[in-house]
Amino acid sequence: MNKTIIFPAATIVALALLLTIGLQHGIDRPVPENLNETDQPGQTRISKMESGSPRSTVGAARGQVRLNSGYTSASAVNRLTSATASSAQKTSVPLERDAYMEALLAQMEADGRDNAMVHYAFAMELAPAPPTERQSELISMVLKDGWDDRADELLPYLLQWHHAISQIHQGASLDYAKGIGFDKGIDTPVPDFLKVQLAAKMMAAYSRYLESKGMKYEARRQIQSLMKMGGDFNGSDNVTISHLIGTAVETVALNQLSALSAAGVYTGYEREAIKYLAALDLGERQVMVSAGAEWKMFENFAAAVSTPEKYRDYLSRLDPNQRTAIPSYEKMQKYLSDAMGTYESQAHYFSKPYFERELGNYQQTDYVPDLLTADIRYLAETSRLRQTVIDLAVQAFRNDYSRLPASLAELTSNGYLVKEPVDPFSGKGFTYQPNSDDYELYGSGPDLNSSADSGVEYSPVNGSVSPGVIRLR
Repeated sequence: MNKTIIFPAATIVALALLLTIGLQHGIDRPVPENLNETDQPGQTRISKMESGSPRSTVGAARGQVRLNSGYTSASAVNRLTSATASSAQKTSVPLERDAYMEALLAQMEADGRDNAMVHYAFAMELAPAPPTERQSELISMVLKDGWDDRADELLPYLLQWHHAISQIHQGASLDYAKGIGFDKGIDTPVPDFLKVQLAAKMMAAYSRYLESKGMKYEARRQIQSLMKMGGDFNGSDNVTISHLIGTAVETVALNQLSALSAAGVYTGYEREAIKYLAALDLGERQVMVSAGAEWKMFENFAAAVSTPEKYRDYLSRLDPNQRTAIPSYEKMQKYLSDAMGTYESQAHYFSKPYFERELGNYQQTDYVPDLLTADIRYLAETSRLRQTVIDLAVQAFRNDYSRLPASLAELTSNGYLVKEPVDPFSGKGFTYQPNSDDYELYGSGPDLNSSADSGVEYSPVNGSVSPGVIRLR
Protein backbone atom coordinates (compact mmCIF):
# COMPACT_ATOMS: atom_id res chain seq x y z
CA MET A 1 0.00 0.00 0.00
CA ASN A 2 1.33 3.46 -0.88
CA LYS A 3 1.95 5.74 2.06
CA THR A 4 1.64 9.50 1.90
CA ILE A 5 4.97 11.12 2.71
CA ILE A 6 4.84 14.47 4.45
CA PHE A 7 7.86 16.64 3.65
CA PRO A 8 9.00 19.31 6.12
CA ALA A 9 8.33 22.89 5.02
CA ALA A 10 12.07 23.58 4.77
CA THR A 11 12.46 20.70 2.33
CA ILE A 12 9.62 21.96 0.15
CA VAL A 13 11.13 25.47 0.09
CA ALA A 14 14.55 24.03 -0.83
CA LEU A 15 13.10 21.97 -3.66
CA ALA A 16 11.13 24.92 -4.99
CA LEU A 17 14.26 27.07 -4.86
CA LEU A 18 16.24 24.38 -6.67
CA LEU A 19 13.65 24.21 -9.46
CA THR A 20 13.61 27.98 -9.82
CA ILE A 21 17.41 28.37 -9.75
CA GLY A 22 17.67 25.52 -12.24
CA LEU A 23 15.48 27.43 -14.64
CA GLN A 24 17.45 30.63 -14.24
CA HIS A 25 20.67 28.78 -15.04
CA GLY A 26 19.22 26.89 -17.97
CA ILE A 27 19.15 23.34 -16.58
CA ASP A 28 16.17 22.45 -18.73
CA ARG A 29 16.64 24.74 -21.71
CA PRO A 30 18.23 23.82 -25.04
CA VAL A 31 21.93 24.59 -25.30
CA PRO A 32 22.51 27.91 -27.12
CA GLU A 33 25.04 27.86 -29.93
CA ASN A 34 27.03 30.41 -27.92
CA LEU A 35 27.01 29.74 -24.18
CA ASN A 36 27.46 33.44 -23.48
CA GLU A 37 24.13 34.14 -25.15
CA THR A 38 20.69 33.77 -23.62
CA ASP A 39 17.38 32.98 -25.26
CA GLN A 40 15.49 35.74 -23.47
CA PRO A 41 16.51 39.32 -22.57
CA GLY A 42 17.23 39.71 -18.88
CA GLN A 43 17.79 36.00 -18.24
CA THR A 44 20.77 34.91 -16.16
CA ARG A 45 23.51 33.84 -18.53
CA ILE A 46 24.57 30.22 -18.75
CA SER A 47 28.18 30.05 -17.65
CA LYS A 48 28.81 26.31 -17.82
CA MET A 49 27.20 22.94 -18.40
CA GLU A 50 27.17 20.10 -15.93
CA SER A 51 30.03 17.78 -16.76
CA GLY A 52 28.74 14.41 -17.93
CA SER A 53 25.07 15.44 -17.83
CA PRO A 54 22.69 14.79 -20.72
CA ARG A 55 22.97 18.48 -21.58
CA SER A 56 26.75 18.43 -21.91
CA THR A 57 27.14 15.17 -23.83
CA VAL A 58 24.05 15.13 -26.02
CA GLY A 59 24.05 18.92 -26.27
CA ALA A 60 27.62 18.84 -27.55
CA ALA A 61 26.66 16.14 -30.02
CA ARG A 62 23.76 18.27 -31.19
CA GLY A 63 26.15 21.09 -32.00
CA GLN A 64 28.02 18.71 -34.32
CA VAL A 65 25.09 16.85 -35.76
CA ARG A 66 23.42 19.79 -37.41
CA LEU A 67 25.23 19.31 -40.72
CA ASN A 68 28.50 20.92 -39.68
CA SER A 69 31.33 19.97 -42.04
CA GLY A 70 33.56 17.14 -40.88
CA TYR A 71 30.88 15.68 -38.62
CA THR A 72 30.87 11.90 -38.20
CA SER A 73 27.49 10.62 -37.15
CA ALA A 74 28.98 7.73 -35.15
CA SER A 75 30.45 10.23 -32.69
CA ALA A 76 26.96 11.53 -31.87
CA VAL A 77 25.67 8.02 -31.28
CA ASN A 78 28.63 7.28 -29.01
CA ARG A 79 28.06 10.52 -27.10
CA LEU A 80 24.37 9.80 -26.71
CA THR A 81 25.07 6.26 -25.53
CA SER A 82 27.65 7.42 -22.98
CA ALA A 83 25.24 10.11 -21.83
CA THR A 84 22.73 7.41 -20.98
CA ALA A 85 25.14 5.71 -18.58
CA SER A 86 26.17 9.03 -17.06
CA SER A 87 22.56 10.10 -16.55
CA ALA A 88 21.63 6.77 -15.01
CA GLN A 89 24.36 7.29 -12.44
CA LYS A 90 23.15 10.81 -11.67
CA THR A 91 19.45 10.01 -11.43
CA SER A 92 19.62 6.43 -10.08
CA VAL A 93 17.37 5.35 -12.96
CA PRO A 94 18.13 1.91 -14.44
CA LEU A 95 18.27 2.57 -18.18
CA GLU A 96 17.50 -0.08 -20.76
CA ARG A 97 18.13 0.36 -24.47
CA ASP A 98 14.97 -0.86 -26.20
CA ALA A 99 14.52 -1.85 -29.85
CA TYR A 100 12.82 1.44 -30.73
CA MET A 101 15.75 3.49 -29.41
CA GLU A 102 18.26 1.22 -31.13
CA ALA A 103 16.44 1.72 -34.44
CA LEU A 104 16.42 5.50 -33.98
CA LEU A 105 20.15 5.57 -33.14
CA ALA A 106 20.95 3.50 -36.22
CA GLN A 107 18.86 5.84 -38.35
CA MET A 108 20.53 8.93 -36.88
CA GLU A 109 23.92 7.45 -37.73
CA ALA A 110 22.80 6.70 -41.28
CA ASP A 111 21.24 10.15 -41.75
CA GLY A 112 24.25 12.00 -40.40
CA ARG A 113 22.11 14.55 -38.58
CA ASP A 114 20.43 15.02 -35.24
CA ASN A 115 16.85 13.78 -34.92
CA ALA A 116 14.22 15.07 -32.50
CA MET A 117 12.76 11.57 -32.13
CA VAL A 118 16.05 10.34 -30.65
CA HIS A 119 15.88 12.97 -27.91
CA TYR A 120 12.27 12.10 -27.10
CA ALA A 121 13.17 8.40 -26.84
CA PHE A 122 16.18 9.29 -24.70
CA ALA A 123 13.91 11.33 -22.44
CA MET A 124 11.75 8.26 -21.89
CA GLU A 125 14.83 6.29 -20.86
CA LEU A 126 15.72 9.01 -18.37
CA ALA A 127 12.21 9.13 -16.92
CA PRO A 128 11.90 8.08 -13.27
CA ALA A 129 9.66 5.32 -11.98
CA PRO A 130 5.89 5.79 -12.43
CA PRO A 131 4.21 7.99 -9.82
CA THR A 132 2.63 6.58 -6.69
CA GLU A 133 -1.14 6.69 -6.31
CA ARG A 134 -0.84 9.87 -4.25
CA GLN A 135 1.46 11.51 -6.80
CA SER A 136 -0.96 10.59 -9.58
CA GLU A 137 -3.76 12.30 -7.67
CA LEU A 138 -1.65 15.44 -7.30
CA ILE A 139 -0.74 15.45 -11.00
CA SER A 140 -4.42 15.24 -11.94
CA MET A 141 -5.25 18.02 -9.48
CA VAL A 142 -2.58 20.33 -10.92
CA LEU A 143 -3.68 19.72 -14.50
CA LYS A 144 -7.28 20.44 -13.54
CA ASP A 145 -6.93 23.36 -11.10
CA GLY A 146 -3.36 24.65 -11.43
CA TRP A 147 -0.55 24.66 -8.88
CA ASP A 148 -1.18 25.70 -5.28
CA ASP A 149 0.31 24.87 -1.88
CA ARG A 150 -1.30 21.44 -1.88
CA ALA A 151 0.79 20.48 -4.91
CA ASP A 152 4.12 21.24 -3.22
CA GLU A 153 4.15 17.64 -2.07
CA LEU A 154 4.72 16.77 -5.75
CA LEU A 155 7.96 18.77 -6.01
CA PRO A 156 10.37 15.90 -5.19
CA TYR A 157 8.90 13.76 -7.96
CA LEU A 158 8.81 16.68 -10.40
CA LEU A 159 12.50 17.31 -9.73
CA GLN A 160 13.30 13.75 -10.82
CA TRP A 161 11.98 14.61 -14.29
CA HIS A 162 14.48 17.41 -14.96
CA HIS A 163 16.85 15.43 -17.18
CA ALA A 164 13.98 13.91 -19.17
CA ILE A 165 12.34 17.31 -19.65
CA SER A 166 15.69 18.70 -20.77
CA GLN A 167 15.85 16.11 -23.56
CA ILE A 168 12.31 16.89 -24.69
CA HIS A 169 13.29 20.55 -25.04
CA GLN A 170 16.38 19.50 -26.98
CA GLY A 171 14.28 17.49 -29.39
CA ALA A 172 11.66 20.23 -29.74
CA SER A 173 14.36 22.74 -30.66
CA LEU A 174 15.27 20.75 -33.78
CA ASP A 175 13.66 21.16 -37.19
CA TYR A 176 14.17 17.50 -38.13
CA ALA A 177 12.05 14.68 -36.73
CA LYS A 178 12.03 11.37 -38.57
CA GLY A 179 10.36 8.16 -37.44
CA ILE A 180 11.95 4.77 -38.08
CA GLY A 181 9.61 3.98 -40.97
CA PHE A 182 8.37 0.49 -41.79
CA ASP A 183 11.43 -1.36 -43.14
CA LYS A 184 11.19 -4.01 -40.43
CA GLY A 185 7.68 -4.88 -41.55
CA ILE A 186 5.46 -6.38 -38.90
CA ASP A 187 8.45 -6.42 -36.51
CA THR A 188 8.71 -2.62 -36.51
CA PRO A 189 9.30 -1.48 -32.89
CA VAL A 190 7.07 1.20 -31.42
CA PRO A 191 7.51 3.82 -28.68
CA ASP A 192 6.10 3.41 -25.17
CA PHE A 193 2.66 5.09 -25.30
CA LEU A 194 2.11 5.31 -21.52
CA LYS A 195 5.57 6.67 -20.77
CA VAL A 196 5.31 9.45 -23.38
CA GLN A 197 1.87 10.41 -22.08
CA LEU A 198 3.20 10.56 -18.50
CA ALA A 199 6.10 12.75 -19.66
CA ALA A 200 3.58 15.10 -21.27
CA LYS A 201 1.61 15.34 -18.04
CA MET A 202 4.74 16.09 -16.02
CA MET A 203 5.81 18.87 -18.41
CA ALA A 204 2.29 20.27 -18.23
CA ALA A 205 2.39 20.15 -14.43
CA TYR A 206 5.77 21.88 -14.59
CA SER A 207 4.20 24.66 -16.67
CA ARG A 208 1.56 25.19 -14.00
CA TYR A 209 4.26 25.30 -11.32
CA LEU A 210 6.10 27.95 -13.30
CA GLU A 211 2.87 29.89 -13.77
CA SER A 212 2.39 29.90 -9.99
CA LYS A 213 5.86 31.45 -9.62
CA GLY A 214 5.12 34.18 -12.17
CA MET A 215 7.55 32.69 -14.71
CA LYS A 216 5.28 33.13 -17.72
CA TYR A 217 7.95 32.77 -20.40
CA GLU A 218 9.10 29.42 -19.06
CA ALA A 219 5.51 28.24 -18.57
CA ARG A 220 4.76 28.99 -22.22
CA ARG A 221 7.96 27.26 -23.32
CA GLN A 222 6.97 23.97 -21.69
CA ILE A 223 3.72 23.98 -23.66
CA GLN A 224 5.41 24.95 -26.93
CA SER A 225 7.89 22.07 -26.61
CA LEU A 226 5.05 19.68 -25.77
CA MET A 227 3.09 20.75 -28.84
CA LYS A 228 6.19 20.28 -30.99
CA MET A 229 6.75 16.79 -29.59
CA GLY A 230 3.13 15.87 -30.28
CA GLY A 231 3.44 17.16 -33.84
CA ASP A 232 6.65 15.21 -34.37
CA PHE A 233 4.99 11.95 -33.27
CA ASN A 234 2.30 12.70 -35.85
CA GLY A 235 4.86 12.67 -38.66
CA SER A 236 3.97 10.66 -41.75
CA ASP A 237 6.86 8.19 -41.29
CA ASN A 238 5.47 6.93 -37.98
CA VAL A 239 3.22 3.93 -37.40
CA THR A 240 -0.41 4.36 -36.36
CA ILE A 241 0.26 4.10 -32.63
CA SER A 242 2.62 7.08 -32.91
CA HIS A 243 -0.32 9.18 -34.09
CA LEU A 244 -2.26 8.10 -31.03
CA ILE A 245 0.73 9.15 -28.91
CA GLY A 246 1.02 12.49 -30.70
CA THR A 247 -2.70 13.11 -30.23
CA ALA A 248 -2.50 12.30 -26.51
CA VAL A 249 0.46 14.66 -26.04
CA GLU A 250 -1.28 17.48 -27.90
CA THR A 251 -4.44 16.94 -25.84
CA VAL A 252 -2.49 17.48 -22.62
CA ALA A 253 -0.68 20.52 -24.05
CA LEU A 254 -3.75 22.22 -25.52
CA ASN A 255 -5.75 21.79 -22.31
CA GLN A 256 -3.03 23.57 -20.36
CA LEU A 257 -2.47 26.20 -23.05
CA SER A 258 -6.15 27.10 -22.78
CA ALA A 259 -5.94 27.32 -18.98
CA LEU A 260 -2.76 29.41 -19.12
CA SER A 261 -4.30 31.70 -21.73
CA ALA A 262 -7.35 32.25 -19.51
CA ALA A 263 -4.96 33.15 -16.66
CA GLY A 264 -3.23 35.79 -18.79
CA VAL A 265 0.03 33.90 -19.34
CA TYR A 266 -0.23 34.44 -23.12
CA THR A 267 -1.28 38.09 -22.98
CA GLY A 268 0.85 39.94 -25.52
CA TYR A 269 2.18 36.67 -26.96
CA GLU A 270 -0.96 35.48 -28.73
CA ARG A 271 0.40 36.07 -32.24
CA GLU A 272 3.57 34.14 -31.45
CA ALA A 273 1.53 31.18 -30.20
CA ILE A 274 -0.84 31.34 -33.19
CA LYS A 275 2.15 31.14 -35.52
CA TYR A 276 3.66 27.98 -34.03
CA LEU A 277 0.27 26.30 -33.58
CA ALA A 278 -0.61 26.96 -37.21
CA ALA A 279 2.69 25.35 -38.24
CA LEU A 280 1.71 22.22 -36.29
CA ASP A 281 -1.61 21.86 -38.12
CA LEU A 282 -0.84 18.98 -40.49
CA GLY A 283 -4.27 18.87 -42.12
CA GLU A 284 -6.96 16.21 -42.02
CA ARG A 285 -5.23 13.30 -43.78
CA GLN A 286 -2.06 12.77 -41.74
CA VAL A 287 -3.14 9.46 -40.20
CA MET A 288 -4.01 8.06 -43.60
CA VAL A 289 -0.59 8.98 -44.98
CA SER A 290 0.94 6.68 -42.38
CA ALA A 291 -1.75 4.05 -42.96
CA GLY A 292 -0.76 4.01 -46.63
CA ALA A 293 2.84 3.42 -45.61
CA GLU A 294 1.76 0.58 -43.34
CA TRP A 295 -0.17 -0.91 -46.25
CA LYS A 296 3.03 -0.75 -48.31
CA MET A 297 4.79 -2.50 -45.45
CA PHE A 298 2.34 -5.41 -45.70
CA GLU A 299 2.83 -5.56 -49.48
CA ASN A 300 6.61 -5.72 -49.09
CA PHE A 301 6.36 -8.41 -46.43
CA ALA A 302 3.92 -10.41 -48.57
CA ALA A 303 6.37 -10.28 -51.48
CA ALA A 304 9.21 -11.40 -49.19
CA VAL A 305 7.31 -14.55 -48.11
CA SER A 306 5.33 -15.18 -51.30
CA THR A 307 6.57 -18.75 -51.81
CA PRO A 308 7.10 -21.63 -49.37
CA GLU A 309 10.86 -21.38 -49.98
CA LYS A 310 10.92 -17.66 -49.13
CA TYR A 311 8.79 -18.27 -46.06
CA ARG A 312 11.16 -20.97 -44.81
CA ASP A 313 14.06 -18.60 -45.35
CA TYR A 314 12.22 -15.93 -43.35
CA LEU A 315 11.57 -18.36 -40.49
CA SER A 316 15.21 -19.43 -40.44
CA ARG A 317 16.25 -15.87 -39.58
CA LEU A 318 13.93 -15.66 -36.59
CA ASP A 319 14.80 -16.37 -32.99
CA PRO A 320 13.74 -19.95 -32.09
CA ASN A 321 11.30 -18.60 -29.49
CA GLN A 322 9.62 -16.46 -32.15
CA ARG A 323 9.12 -19.33 -34.56
CA THR A 324 6.73 -21.14 -32.23
CA ALA A 325 4.23 -18.27 -32.53
CA ILE A 326 4.44 -18.02 -36.34
CA PRO A 327 1.57 -19.63 -38.31
CA SER A 328 1.97 -22.02 -41.20
CA TYR A 329 2.68 -20.77 -44.70
CA GLU A 330 -0.95 -21.25 -45.76
CA LYS A 331 -2.33 -19.36 -42.73
CA MET A 332 0.18 -16.57 -43.21
CA GLN A 333 -0.86 -16.13 -46.83
CA LYS A 334 -4.53 -16.00 -45.78
CA TYR A 335 -3.71 -13.43 -43.10
CA LEU A 336 -1.77 -11.21 -45.50
CA SER A 337 -4.43 -11.44 -48.19
CA ASP A 338 -7.16 -10.44 -45.73
CA ALA A 339 -5.03 -7.65 -44.26
CA MET A 340 -4.24 -6.09 -47.63
CA GLY A 341 -7.87 -6.40 -48.68
CA THR A 342 -8.90 -4.54 -45.53
CA TYR A 343 -6.33 -1.81 -46.15
CA GLU A 344 -7.57 -1.39 -49.71
CA SER A 345 -11.15 -1.02 -48.49
CA GLN A 346 -10.09 1.45 -45.80
CA ALA A 347 -8.00 3.49 -48.23
CA HIS A 348 -11.14 4.04 -50.33
CA TYR A 349 -13.15 4.92 -47.21
CA PHE A 350 -10.61 7.43 -45.90
CA SER A 351 -10.01 9.03 -49.30
CA LYS A 352 -13.11 11.19 -48.71
CA PRO A 353 -13.40 14.10 -46.25
CA TYR A 354 -14.97 13.04 -42.95
CA PHE A 355 -18.32 14.74 -43.64
CA GLU A 356 -18.71 12.79 -46.91
CA ARG A 357 -18.08 9.35 -45.41
CA GLU A 358 -20.74 6.79 -44.55
CA LEU A 359 -19.72 5.27 -41.23
CA GLY A 360 -21.60 2.07 -42.01
CA ASN A 361 -19.15 1.40 -44.84
CA TYR A 362 -16.11 1.26 -42.57
CA GLN A 363 -14.59 -2.21 -42.44
CA GLN A 364 -12.65 -3.20 -39.32
CA THR A 365 -10.96 -6.56 -38.81
CA ASP A 366 -8.41 -8.06 -36.48
CA TYR A 367 -5.83 -7.95 -39.26
CA VAL A 368 -5.02 -4.22 -39.18
CA PRO A 369 -4.98 -1.43 -36.57
CA ASP A 370 -8.20 0.41 -35.78
CA LEU A 371 -7.58 3.30 -38.13
CA LEU A 372 -11.02 4.84 -37.56
CA THR A 373 -10.31 5.40 -33.87
CA ALA A 374 -6.87 6.82 -34.64
CA ASP A 375 -8.30 9.08 -37.37
CA ILE A 376 -11.19 10.39 -35.24
CA ARG A 377 -8.95 11.13 -32.27
CA TYR A 378 -6.53 12.92 -34.54
CA LEU A 379 -9.34 14.98 -36.12
CA ALA A 380 -10.77 15.81 -32.67
CA GLU A 381 -7.36 17.10 -31.64
CA THR A 382 -7.08 19.06 -34.88
CA SER A 383 -10.42 20.65 -33.99
CA ARG A 384 -9.13 21.65 -30.55
CA LEU A 385 -5.91 22.98 -32.04
CA ARG A 386 -7.80 25.18 -34.50
CA GLN A 387 -10.16 26.36 -31.79
CA THR A 388 -7.13 27.28 -29.67
CA VAL A 389 -5.83 29.40 -32.56
CA ILE A 390 -9.21 31.15 -32.74
CA ASP A 391 -9.29 31.62 -28.97
CA LEU A 392 -5.84 33.25 -28.96
CA ALA A 393 -6.85 35.51 -31.86
CA VAL A 394 -10.01 36.56 -29.99
CA GLN A 395 -7.93 37.35 -26.89
CA ALA A 396 -5.48 39.43 -28.93
CA PHE A 397 -8.36 41.30 -30.61
CA ARG A 398 -9.99 42.00 -27.23
CA ASN A 399 -6.70 43.30 -25.81
CA ASP A 400 -6.36 45.71 -28.75
CA TYR A 401 -9.97 46.89 -29.09
CA SER A 402 -11.39 46.32 -25.59
CA ARG A 403 -14.26 44.33 -27.09
CA LEU A 404 -14.96 40.96 -28.64
CA PRO A 405 -14.97 40.54 -32.43
CA ALA A 406 -18.48 40.44 -33.81
CA SER A 407 -17.59 37.43 -35.97
CA LEU A 408 -14.62 35.28 -36.89
CA ALA A 409 -14.48 37.13 -40.21
CA GLU A 410 -13.45 40.22 -38.25
CA LEU A 411 -10.35 38.36 -37.10
CA THR A 412 -9.23 37.67 -40.66
CA SER A 413 -10.05 41.14 -41.97
CA ASN A 414 -7.97 42.69 -39.18
CA GLY A 415 -4.98 40.38 -39.66
CA TYR A 416 -5.29 38.25 -36.52
CA LEU A 417 -5.84 35.13 -38.63
CA VAL A 418 -4.58 34.45 -42.13
CA LYS A 419 -7.78 32.54 -42.87
CA GLU A 420 -10.72 31.29 -40.88
CA PRO A 421 -10.02 27.77 -39.55
CA VAL A 422 -12.30 24.97 -40.79
CA ASP A 423 -13.90 22.31 -38.61
CA PRO A 424 -12.25 19.02 -39.73
CA PHE A 425 -15.43 17.03 -39.08
CA SER A 426 -18.08 19.22 -40.74
CA GLY A 427 -15.91 20.99 -43.32
CA LYS A 428 -17.55 24.27 -42.23
CA GLY A 429 -16.51 27.10 -39.94
CA PHE A 430 -16.60 26.77 -36.16
CA THR A 431 -19.55 28.14 -34.22
CA TYR A 432 -18.64 31.45 -32.56
CA GLN A 433 -21.26 33.26 -30.44
CA PRO A 434 -20.13 36.41 -28.60
CA ASN A 435 -22.12 38.00 -25.80
CA SER A 436 -21.49 41.02 -23.60
CA ASP A 437 -18.28 39.84 -21.94
CA ASP A 438 -17.61 36.28 -23.10
CA TYR A 439 -18.24 33.95 -26.03
CA GLU A 440 -19.01 30.40 -27.01
CA LEU A 441 -16.77 28.53 -29.43
CA TYR A 442 -17.24 24.94 -30.48
CA GLY A 443 -17.08 22.50 -33.38
CA SER A 444 -18.94 19.42 -34.52
CA GLY A 445 -18.26 16.05 -32.97
CA PRO A 446 -17.75 12.95 -35.11
CA ASP A 447 -21.47 12.09 -35.08
CA LEU A 448 -22.12 15.42 -36.92
CA ASN A 449 -25.59 15.71 -35.36
CA SER A 450 -25.03 17.08 -31.85
CA SER A 451 -25.71 20.68 -30.92
CA ALA A 452 -24.41 22.74 -28.03
CA ASP A 453 -27.96 22.86 -26.65
CA SER A 454 -27.71 19.18 -25.74
CA GLY A 455 -25.03 20.02 -23.19
CA VAL A 456 -23.06 16.93 -24.23
CA GLU A 457 -19.30 17.24 -24.69
CA TYR A 458 -17.66 14.76 -27.01
CA SER A 459 -15.33 12.26 -25.36
CA PRO A 460 -13.74 9.22 -27.07
CA VAL A 461 -14.20 7.38 -23.77
CA ASN A 462 -17.88 7.12 -24.71
CA GLY A 463 -17.04 5.63 -28.11
CA SER A 464 -15.21 6.91 -31.16
CA VAL A 465 -18.39 8.14 -32.84
CA SER A 466 -20.29 9.09 -29.67
CA PRO A 467 -22.51 12.21 -29.44
CA GLY A 468 -21.30 15.62 -28.33
CA VAL A 469 -19.69 18.80 -29.57
CA ILE A 470 -15.99 19.64 -29.26
CA ARG A 471 -15.03 22.77 -27.38
CA LEU A 472 -12.09 24.11 -25.42
CA ARG A 473 -13.90 25.42 -22.35
